[in-house]
Amino acid sequence: MIYEIMYIVPARYSETEVEGVMQAVQGYIEKHGGKVEKAENLGRMKFAYTIKKNTHGTYVLLYAEIAGEAVAKIDLELRSASSLDCEARRRNPDVYMENDPVSIANHSRRKTCV
Repeated sequence: MIYEIMYIVPARYSETEVEGVMQAVQGYIEKHGGKVEKAENLGRMKFAYTIKKNTHGTYVLLYAEIAGEAVAKIDLELRSASSLDCEARRRNPDVYMENDPVSIANHSRRKTCV
C-alpha cells in the first residue's frame, strides 16, 4: 500500500543536514521492507504556532510503498528519531496527487513525533 508521509525537520539543521535526515528516514522505511517512491523537500516554512519552542522548520513530503504490518514499526522509529521533533502526518492516498501536497497532507491523520 502506498502511504504519504509528511514530517518537519527543525530549523537548527542546515540544508546539508536536512538531506542527511531525509536519507535516515528513507533508511527507516527500507529497513522495514518499504520502498520510497518519491521524496520532496518542500523547503523551510514558518509554523502557524510554536512547536517545542521552534517557529520554523523544513517540511519534507514522501510517498512510500509499505506493508500494513510495517506501518506501526516505522511510525515508532519516526517518533523516537532525535532529529525529528515535529508533527508528522501520514495517509494512504488512492493516487499520487502532484497539484498541492501541503493541502493534501492537511486532510491526513495527525501524528505527533517525540
